[in-house]
Amino acid sequence: MGVNSHNMKRAITPTILVFAFFVAVRLQASATTCVATKAFKVKEMCGKVTNPLNQPVARAEVDLLSDGSSEVSKGVLTDDRGDFVMQNVAKGQYEIRVKSPGYVTAAQQLIVTKNRRNTHCHKPIQVHLDPGSMGCSAVTK
Repeated sequence: MGVNSHNMKRAITPTILVFAFFVAVRLQASATTCVATKAFKVKEMCGKVTNPLNQPVARAEVDLLSDGSSEVSKGVLTDDRGDFVMQNVAKGQYEIRVKSPGYVTAAQQLIVTKNRRNTHCHKPIQVHLDPGSMGCSAVTK
């Protein structure tokens, strides 16, 4: 029983297309998060999320991940002014991830040095989200 080359091509082509699709999706997903290599210290988990025009990004997801974990330990949404506050964050090492539809996800390693309980933000973290799927959004102090 011989293998028909026409049938072989019909079977291989969909397989290659599916593989190419998953590779493209994987590359796109990994290219949309920029993580700074150096952690910076903060006394409180609060800040403001803006776009390149310095306009607030409302309802952006701000997640705090425990050091070395991919699970969210705390998460909040920004308000209409792009502001966020996370109360009662224990001292330790974390990663903050900020994402919003249509923007590149920003990520940054943080070391929380105090456990403040107040709702007022003294030294806000600045998060600048870039639109699209290219480039790199940034978290700064």
